[in-house]
Amino acid sequence: MPAIILTLIAVLIYASPTLTEALQWTRGDDAISSLWTAHLTHWTSGHLLWDAVMFAVFGLIATRVFGLRLLATFFIAAPVIALGVAHWAPELTSYRGLSGIDTLLVVFVSLKILCDAKQARSIRVAAITLLLGLAGKTLFEAMTHGALFAGDLGPGVTTVPLAHLIGGTIGAALALLPTPLVRMKKSPPQRGLCIAKQCGDGG
Repeated sequence: MPAIILTLIAVLIYASPTLTEALQWTRGDDAISSLWTAHLTHWTSGHLLWDAVMFAVFGLIATRVFGLRLLATFFIAAPVIALGVAHWAPELTSYRGLSGIDTLLVVFVSLKILCDAKQARSIRVAAITLLLGLAGKTLFEAMTHGALFAGDLGPGVTTVPLAHLIGGTIGAALALLPTPLVRMKKSPPQRGLCIAKQCGDGG
């Protein structure tokens, strides 16, 4: 599955400090590929653990809607987040982490649940709680410049709530956009029968 594959790649990259530094986004570096690879690099084991668990869990849930399109979502959203951080946070010299993508997935999954009237009330309450918790975490990290769950990220390293904001905005847009309906082919008319057709949700 795409979520598991990308999670394993992130773990393998972290195992090599040299590779991690080479694949991170660095201001002034002309390597365009870092706009994608930076999200798979991490500062500490705690940073990797938190990001990887969130990405794997919510990535698997989102895969039920996206399927293999989750990879396309990553390839499109990753550079948007990285470029947004580079533009609106000029003080940053380097960037690592899946947290922007994680936020995208959490917001997407939560809003999809809230938009589904068939979901149980307890599930909808859980989705609201998750969104409020995410907002609180982002606000806390913006005020303290420290990671709430990942722990100390190392000397000179600070959290980037801006990446969460950009990722969350993309996730909300994806969740609220109408999902194309899957049109079923018409069957040949059968004598004496009236056949009703339904259009199913592509998700």
